[in-house]
Amino acid sequence: MKSPFKVMTTAALAATVAVPTLAATPVAAEETSIQHVAIETADGSVVTVPFMDYAKAKTFGSGELGEFVNAEGNSVVAVSVAEGKFVTISALAKAKIMDSDKDTTTLLDELDEDAENLVAEEEVTDYTAYEDLGEDVAPAVESVSANNLSQFTVEFNTEVSEASATKAENYSVDTDGSLDLTNASFELQADGKTVLVTVVDGNEAAQQEKVSVTVENVENTEGAVIEDTTVEDVKFLDQVVPTADSAEVVGNDTIKVHFSEPMDVASLETKGNYEVNGGDLYIKEVNSINNGREANIVLYSDLEEGDVDVSVDGVDDQAGFTVDATDLTAEVTVDDEAPQVVGYKDATPNGVTLVFNEDIELADGTAANFYHTNSNNPVDNNITASDIDGNELTLDFTTNNLPEGTAYIYILKESLNDLWDNENNQIMHKVEVEVDEKAPTLDDFEVKSESKVELTFSEDVADVEASDFTLLDNAGDEVEDAIDSVSVTDNVVTVNFENKLSGDHGLVFEGIEDISGNEIDKTTKGFNVDDLTAPKFSDFDVTLYGAGTTDQVVRVDFGEEMATDGQYSVLDASKYIVNGNPLSNYSVDFTVVNSGKSIEIEVPNDANDGVDLVSGSNQIELARVADAAGNYTDQLSATKNLTNGDASTIGYSAELISDEEVRVTFDAELVDFDADDLMIYADELGGDAATNNDYDGSSEKLSVSRVSTSLNAKGNTVAVYTLNSKVNEDAYNTYQTNDLRVTTVASGLTSKNIYGQKLAADDDVAVTDKATPVLDVTTVAGANAQDVVLQSKSSTENKIDITFSEDIDIDTVSASTFDVDGYTVDSIVQTSDSDVITLVLDNSGNYEAPEIGTAITQQASLKDVNGNVLTGLSTEIVDDSLPTVSSATTVDADDDGQIDGYTVVFDEAVKDSSVDISKFDVNSYSNLAFNTGSTSNDNTITITFDESGSVDSDSTPQFTTTSAGAITDLAGNELATVATGSEVDGVTAYFTSGEPTATAGTSPAIDLTADLDVAGTAYYVVVADGANAPTAAEIKAGANYSGVTVQASGSLSVTTPGTQATGSETLTATTAYDVYFVAEDTNGTNLSTNVVKKDVTTN
Repeated sequence: MKSPFKVMTTAALAATVAVPTLAATPVAAEETSIQHVAIETADGSVVTVPFMDYAKAKTFGSGELGEFVNAEGNSVVAVSVAEGKFVTISALAKAKIMDSDKDTTTLLDELDEDAENLVAEEEVTDYTAYEDLGEDVAPAVESVSANNLSQFTVEFNTEVSEASATKAENYSVDTDGSLDLTNASFELQADGKTVLVTVVDGNEAAQQEKVSVTVENVENTEGAVIEDTTVEDVKFLDQVVPTADSAEVVGNDTIKVHFSEPMDVASLETKGNYEVNGGDLYIKEVNSINNGREANIVLYSDLEEGDVDVSVDGVDDQAGFTVDATDLTAEVTVDDEAPQVVGYKDATPNGVTLVFNEDIELADGTAANFYHTNSNNPVDNNITASDIDGNELTLDFTTNNLPEGTAYIYILKESLNDLWDNENNQIMHKVEVEVDEKAPTLDDFEVKSESKVELTFSEDVADVEASDFTLLDNAGDEVEDAIDSVSVTDNVVTVNFENKLSGDHGLVFEGIEDISGNEIDKTTKGFNVDDLTAPKFSDFDVTLYGAGTTDQVVRVDFGEEMATDGQYSVLDASKYIVNGNPLSNYSVDFTVVNSGKSIEIEVPNDANDGVDLVSGSNQIELARVADAAGNYTDQLSATKNLTNGDASTIGYSAELISDEEVRVTFDAELVDFDADDLMIYADELGGDAATNNDYDGSSEKLSVSRVSTSLNAKGNTVAVYTLNSKVNEDAYNTYQTNDLRVTTVASGLTSKNIYGQKLAADDDVAVTDKATPVLDVTTVAGANAQDVVLQSKSSTENKIDITFSEDIDIDTVSASTFDVDGYTVDSIVQTSDSDVITLVLDNSGNYEAPEIGTAITQQASLKDVNGNVLTGLSTEIVDDSLPTVSSATTVDADDDGQIDGYTVVFDEAVKDSSVDISKFDVNSYSNLAFNTGSTSNDNTITITFDESGSVDSDSTPQFTTTSAGAITDLAGNELATVATGSEVDGVTAYFTSGEPTATAGTSPAIDLTADLDVAGTAYYVVVADGANAPTAAEIKAGANYSGVTVQASGSLSVTTPGTQATGSETLTATTAYDVYFVAEDTNGTNLSTNVVKKDVTTN
């Protein structure tokens, strides 16, 4: 509750508070200290109003507060005389009646000493401040001001959340000077409304530098978000001389000096600027701490208890002002306690900074010593001294992300020590990682070159792929295959284009996520690229059509938009010379086509006062021309051959651009296009597929679902044929160029260009591989999944197979190409090109095998054998192996000698709910039923059935399944049909009724008998009366055990159940003994755990 302390005279109190006791207060000069008035509303809630505000509202009755305090049904029920302490109006009224001579101040002072006169604390906590009744105040930046050249303060109008107010990406500066927020610190001050920003040494502002500061995405404590705010012309001017404020001993050889502001680090760390005990103690080094606000002076010798003097002289701040000579004194108090974590900051999935109760230094920075959740999640790299700043330790979990919400940080003992050389005990500290539910936004977009743009997002992004981006031309149409590659560094994404761009474009992006998985909204960003590349004559194509006729045309294709006016215009006839004559000598006409990237020159023939041009024998000389951006050819001129456009047909090329798309690029713009003029086929008939190379009939033809067309940069038609099914289902070697081909039909072609040229019949070309490699598919639970599986798993070796749709260039793959979440890739198996990449995991830490679903992320690009690049692959391990039965072991659950079940063990965990008991069969047994194992969905189940009615504990009836699908693994893969062969006898032998026996025989012997339900052996030991009992294994061993001397031991073989086996042992006369028996069946693997004791005394 907000409670500004107010003081008001009793006269004002009497005039404004409408209750009898207060109104009757005599007008006097006394003052009563009243903070708030508590008003009960008609609905029973209580609202507090600051007393001065209440007085004004009661007096003048205007505004919303006036309406509130004077509203019918609203009445004063208490007044506060101290923070959170309210005296009831009834108590005040009663006191006034009882002692009317006392003023209100005196009465209130007396009343607040007795709890009976006060509102109960639990009721006060339910009071609501009047100012909190309205809407939440949206946070706003009230001011931004520079403290010095290294610090500035951002003040908000309300308390803000520390998580958002201290996030670096929520602040930016625009300056022509030197201020830079890289690695700056952002500290929320005690008032909860002010953020102190401190830049690192070298990034400070210059004197009188003016800066624009932008603040965004900061939230108040209720979650309301600040509007993006830019404060301009924040002037950095430092005219204050810094001070050395205090010194403290922080280690056995270290003294910390605190300064009033960040100092110049070079000056701060100059040993000559300090003196300890008048120079008697030599300084080893001085280290800058806390962004230059503190200096740790390290001595050569340890300090002794008592006072130590420190002199500071000559240390400069960033403005060049020098600390006045200062003498400080610190007390040496030896610390013998281990450092402890007392807090944390900047907790994100990528890491956290732990705050200790004192300065620390590194003892053992091994990465495995610092982890979260469990030891499989260590920090990214070994900890170094650079990760420590005074009492703060920054831990990087970019690879093994912290979970959102509650996380636990662990530091093994003796990894750190304080400056008194006290090593840490093992540390476990709870942190709350900010739950990020906001999608990233685009903060900045910068054109870096003609083929590269850079996007800066509001936070770090991950799993960015080239497929997330689409390039649009200036007409808003998609530019096919425009994205070459993308790369990501934290929150910056670089997009590289296949070709250089110029002019207006749009970039569409979607599917981009932050590290918490929040996906950006689909966004289109328009941009303009300045053309900086000069055109080249070698890129120009010149074609002659209608040679010598009245329709004679010369077409020049430039490959980019060209200048059509000015000194280097392509429409200047004098720039074109044929046979020594410039075309300006003739009445030529120019037509600009292909969006300014081509021109057509109509040249009159000889009969019409022109010239008859002849391809092959005539050449045309071109003088310097410029593109639309003003870049002109480096050469002054060049000579080009006139290509015969009349005799030639239109050629084309074909490329596979995905597993279901073939791109056909024609050598001209087609004004008429018939998609059926071409066929795509898998060349697999009529002999060797690699050498046949022709169309052998409809069985080879691949069906097409749709065709789309566009123009490329040269203005030529491009057709993309989408196949009805992926080529890896219809063609040999999915992406191999010898198998997939395109041919024109034999007759009836209608596609043509503006000059009437057509495609040639039976023109057959190979399809070139331009498809990015993709993961192959495998079957999981009857559905397709990416083929990424565990090849092997053990305590010594874990391998993962990643299978692609084509061979990969092994020279482009290394151990660092892929990241396996929670593991380190040690090497790859392959040494030659292969469609399978096997990752060998580092098992030096005895890691468990990766689980199904473990994420695998591509860290570096790779290429297929044809040079096509794959980047940004994200996948996970799948389970495509069918479960198998490892063993089926008989069970006798009720120990009656009749088996009544099988315990079935699989090679992997199975899904209990998937059991189809009708598909299981146990030969000669009926009424099969299913029971889960000891744990649901583990690798063990129990199949029970009716007993046979006779002793059969040594039998192993055939255990089979009648068909596939009796049970599935956790991924849904079905159990194949199980044949007999996995059965194991799991039931031991049992002593029949009355057996075994041990009785006194002819002195000094004892007689022994045993009978079993099945053929087997009864083992026994004889020990002294009252000796410790043996285990079943110790009985079978027949040797002394656990300090007990065995007097006799042996076994009785039961070959025929129902017939006693007998034996005897000679002992000592008239002596008491304990005889212990245990049974085992004939297979020697099922030793009973049921130990039977018999007492006997010899005669």
